[in-house]
Formats: sequence, C-alpha cells, structure tokens
Amino acid sequence: MGVEGELLQSVGLTKNESAAYLGLALLGQASASAIAEKSGLQRTLVYDTLKKLVEGGFASQVEVDGKKLFQAAGPAKLRAVVEERQNKVLEGISQLVPLLEKTRAAGVRPAVWAYMGVEGLKTVFTQEIEDLPEDGVLKAFSVQADVAKTAPVFMNWWHKKRIAKRITLKGIITESGQPTLDRGKELESREYTEVRFLKKTPFSPVTYHVFGSKAAIMSVSENEGFGMLIESKAVAKSLEENFDYFWNELEPSAKRK
Repeated sequence: MGVEGELLQSVGLTKNESAAYLGLALLGQASASAIAEKSGLQRTLVYDTLKKLVEGGFASQVEVDGKKLFQAAGPAKLRAVVEERQNKVLEGISQLVPLLEKTRAAGVRPAVWAYMGVEGLKTVFTQEIEDLPEDGVLKAFSVQADVAKTAPVFMNWWHKKRIAKRITLKGIITESGQPTLDRGKELESREYTEVRFLKKTPFSPVTYHVFGSKAAIMSVSENEGFGMLIESKAVAKSLEENFDYFWNELEPSAKRK
C-alpha cells in the first residue's frame, strides 16, 4: 500500500478504507467497479467500504444517469479528522490526570519506577516536564547524544514543551567524544539552556537528571535504554549537590550565534 496507506491508517481508516480512498483520489469521480480494479479490493468488499467512507465524510456519492459514482473528500477533511481526534484525546487526558493523581495519592506510593527501552526513556523525560513548574530548573549531568539520535522528533517536541514552560536546562557535557561535543554545541543554541563542558572525561552511557525532589538515572545507547525515576528528597539532594559541585568548578560556555 505504501506510505500514503500507512498514514491514512494512522488517522483511523482501515486497510480496506485506505486502499479505496487512495483509489478514489487517483481516479477522481469513479464507479465502485473502477475503484475495485484500481485499489485491488474484492468487489464484494468495495460497496461496504465505500459506504463507510461516505458515512465518515471521507467520500461523497452522486448518481449520474442511474449510475452511482464516488469521489474522495479533499485533504482538508483528513486534517479536520486528525485535529478533532487530538482535541478529544487532550480533553480526555485533562479529565483523567486529576483522577489518576487522586487515586495515586490515596494508595501506597512507590519511591522508584523503572522503565525499559526508548519508549520508557520517553516516559521519564515527559514526567520531568510535567512535574516541573513554569520557570523551573532541570539539572542534567553527562548529557547524552544517543537519545536525540534515536528519537529526534520526540526530543524536539520535549525541548519545545520545556521552553514553552520556561524551564531552564542546565547541562554538563562530558567531552568523551565528538557526538557528545556536537550535542552540547547544539543544545547551547537553544533558549533556556545553559551548558558547561567537562573535559578529558571517559565515556559513560549513564546520565542523571535532578528536578525538584525527584531524580532520574538513565543508561542510554543507540539500541537500548533503561530509566529509573526516583522520588526521594535525600537522593535528589545528594545528586544535586554533586551536580552543583562540578557546575561551579566549570567555566560558563558562551552561546554560539
């Protein structure tokens, strides 16, 4: 089906509906039999599939000289569907989060959460931004390049959300190789970001972040990841003191224009 079909399925169309829609888009106004031939769908499935497309507003139906013809709706319809779905998801989350927080606070709250893989690391990063208030500070020791390399779209979203909340990222870059050095230079060009470089440091895939009374310890590589989120004032304070010691020993790095 190709990329177009996959994208259509991502907005909620079934595989058959995506194939029929693409066939319509290519043919313009066409009969069910022409759509079946173009899309490769069985004729017994085409009418039911087209009916669902019409009901969903993705296609229109007219009758010309006693013959039913169909035509695909324009891209604006797809955009409207995606935006409506996003709004429903956001509305649902805004209602769900207070309920989850209330339930969580009522029970025995664990001090440690472990997350596996790149998706797990995304969860940790997202939690950091959700927990920190506007104008907050996130301190990161040994900033890694592999997360940005493995999940560039997510990390760009993460930084935009961080900057929108005016959260300052203070990052210590260990100059253990060109990738981390390049990542540090890229980071210091962003708003609400301060970077200092720790020279002559052996490579380590482990990094830690401190935010408020929580800390995140992560092991990052190109193919795997592990994240541990710790809610402990004592642990957060200890790691923050360690961060501050190195931070105060290092020279500020001027922003590159």
